[in-house]
Amino acid sequence: MITELCLFLKKHHIYIIICAVFLAYTLGTFGFYHERTLQGDLNNHILAGDMWGAPAELKKHGLEPLYRGEGQTGWDGQFYYYMANDIFALKDTPLHIDAPAYRYQRIGLSLYTATVAKLLGKDWVSPTVFFASYLVLLLIATWMGARLFELAGVYPALILLWALGVGTQLTLFNALPDAAADAFLILAITAVHAKKYALAVVPFTFAVLSRE
Repeated sequence: MITELCLFLKKHHIYIIICAVFLAYTLGTFGFYHERTLQGDLNNHILAGDMWGAPAELKKHGLEPLYRGEGQTGWDGQFYYYMANDIFALKDTPLHIDAPAYRYQRIGLSLYTATVAKLLGKDWVSPTVFFASYLVLLLIATWMGARLFELAGVYPALILLWALGVGTQLTLFNALPDAAADAFLILAITAVHAKKYALAVVPFTFAVLSRE
């Protein structure tokens, strides 16, 4: 067992280092953001505003808006988070979304996090599960992207230009689906490169459902 672990570490050490850099930077940066902008409450990372309110079920779980006041719209991430708890729009969620038809066509990230929550045996998608599952998705994509680069003869650490980029970090921190779409696309390309075309359909579908 120990020998196999050592062989794995030796073979994949560059990917491990790259992912460690990603995690250290991301969690370190988010730590500052969490304590300042989010006021020490991870629930606030969806940046909800009073104008749209929150679905009744989420209010029961104690979800409160970060931005107070009737004119405070909050950020778009709140809508994708709400959708994760109402994938089929069967509850009052559409009443708390600015443009339901538009938002629901970008349901990829919401569907992914809802699936993870179900697999974990949760009866709802908490902001913590939403953030953690999103982080894991980006971590896996960083590993796979580094591997793809190496197979293509490109220095694998260059994947960090994406993983640590402002766009990727910002969308993770604020529950937006853009980085998720990139991550799903990386996973899809990885499957195609491995000639696992049927498997590639799944991440390709999630990628399409996460972009406009």
